[in-house]
Amino acid sequence: MSATTSTKKQKQIEIPRSTIASWVLYSIRRTIGEEDVRNAILKKLVPANPKRIYGKTFVVFIDENKPLESQQTAYYKRILKYLDTITGPKYKDMQVCITIANFPAKVELDTDTESDANNDTPLYETHYITLIINNDVSSRNVIYMDPARTPSGDIGIYESLVIPDVLHKYFETKKYVEQYKQVTAAAQTTYDDVFCQSWSLYLMKETLLGKDTIEIPSSKKARYELLLSFWKEANKSILFQTVLREDFTSLIDIDIAESLSNDSNKNKLILSFYRAFDPVEFLASMTPNDVKL
Repeated sequence: MSATTSTKKQKQIEIPRSTIASWVLYSIRRTIGEEDVRNAILKKLVPANPKRIYGKTFVVFIDENKPLESQQTAYYKRILKYLDTITGPKYKDMQVCITIANFPAKVELDTDTESDANNDTPLYETHYITLIINNDVSSRNVIYMDPARTPSGDIGIYESLVIPDVLHKYFETKKYVEQYKQVTAAAQTTYDDVFCQSWSLYLMKETLLGKDTIEIPSSKKARYELLLSFWKEANKSILFQTVLREDFTSLIDIDIAESLSNDSNKNKLILSFYRAFDPVEFLASMTPNDVKL
């Protein structure tokens, strides 16, 4: 299946559906990682609770001109300062839901296998987790939701070091009971599944809806269907729609335009197509075949 643009001239330009889907998926990944969007989705999909607060999403931005170690230290300090606030007297008896991206490790490319091995830009691997902090004075506890963690408690394909390095030490000192949310299977099992932003939010949503054990399909196909179903739920949020359109527009102006650097008439028509394209409508029409993990 392919798409064509709307004018007579543009009908000569066909863009494979798989290409369009890949750009939309990339935009979804960016959109669903944003704090305001994540909180808006949860507010839309989870019944309101006056004792619940949707809090911060901690994201890492690497400065190539500064040592990684000093940036990691500053990042961890930000998290600890925030934890001091949300476990303090002001939040007594409240439930606080937050997201933390693991401080990324630099990834060394295998120059024999990586297609972009000649790219001088370093790659950094990060991983999103979510946690629910319950400040009930009678039973203070914290629930971790890590998309890569297995039902048996093994680390999985990604290790979120922010848990042992920062969170566990903090909550152990504060005498919180810690637990990982029980799942039937790990959500992320392959390195080409880069949607930890979505999976971590989905796990939080299911936990807040009262699921004791979250059902995660063991087959890839079924996981595609589940993830797509969640994105279509998220698409009910007006803020999600707004930001998805903004992110897609930004993608057009930077990444897509760069990939079409040749100023040919064909490329101009392709850019014209993408500028008139609505990722929100496309998401509503997507099928599991459009999702590649």
